[in-house]
Amino acid sequence: MEKSKTTSQTRTTVLHIVQPNQKPTTTMRKVKYEKGSNYSCQVCQARPGHLLIACPVFKEKTPKDRHQIIKELNRCYLCFSEHRITQCSNTRVCSECGGRHHSLLHLRTTESEEQPVTANTTMLSAANERPDRCRVLLSTVAILVQDVNGDYQEFRALLDGASERSYMTEVCGRKLGLARQKCNLVVRGMSDVQVASIKSHVNLNLRHERSSTPEININAYVVPRITGLLPSKRVWKAEWKHLKGLELADPRYDEPMSVDILLGADVVPYATRSGRREGTGTEPVGLETVFGWTLMGNTGTATIETASTFVTALEKIDSTLRRFWDMEELPKISIRPPKT
Repeated sequence: MEKSKTTSQTRTTVLHIVQPNQKPTTTMRKVKYEKGSNYSCQVCQARPGHLLIACPVFKEKTPKDRHQIIKELNRCYLCFSEHRITQCSNTRVCSECGGRHHSLLHLRTTESEEQPVTANTTMLSAANERPDRCRVLLSTVAILVQDVNGDYQEFRALLDGASERSYMTEVCGRKLGLARQKCNLVVRGMSDVQVASIKSHVNLNLRHERSSTPEININAYVVPRITGLLPSKRVWKAEWKHLKGLELADPRYDEPMSVDILLGADVVPYATRSGRREGTGTEPVGLETVFGWTLMGNTGTATIETASTFVTALEKIDSTLRRFWDMEELPKISIRPPKT
């Protein structure tokens, strides 16, 4: 976000994403300067300065070089602001791999470490950058949840009819600021293994992202984390004919994103409607809910993934062949006439 305001006395340039109700930090205040002073970009030295995301020199560099720049400037690897990645509240992830870093810092497998070119050097690399064609989708929905001020915030929820209870993450709870009630429960998962210890639960009012009705009231137990990114990798988005024209509950179902809320069997049966759209066995099924249509199931058939291998041998072919024939050549045996 870059904003400039010029008057007869001062000019202000904002180079940070300011969250609502956030007080200006010392670094932010330093950006405000009197007319005539110079503020330059830390990468290209342009005046006036601009965001790293808008810096042409920064964007022209390789992901490895960009990563090094962010490290040297002590910036966040996700939003490029002046804080640590562990302190970043941004929920976006890399569009290439779903990792918790900016897409400009994504290192593709085709990029290898630079090596000095010497004789007898072989360099191998593989390329596989297409989204997965074979992956199973779980039912995710985009919902609005009412916070302590009566406003609604957007979160991503997972519909899980195999869970006895509904849950929310600690991060989600802090954003909502709702009063919690104490409890002491243990959550067990597969193989009856204890996976979490719960100390509090919260009452939530949630509704459809694009409709004010119906509004559902649930009781959610607070856990540190629900699951990893869903889907774990970006999904190949096809034009499935049986799903054409449906209002999806999660339009970004193909992007790896975090799950903030899990809606269990105490909610799923009452949020599910009768609509169902099926294609082939290798295509996802559309299921109608009060939040819109969710997608569940396979996204395609397993295919051999594209891989390219490049080999560079800095050696003359004749010497290589000569060594090969030397190794394969039969041993020479001298035959002497028998002694008489």
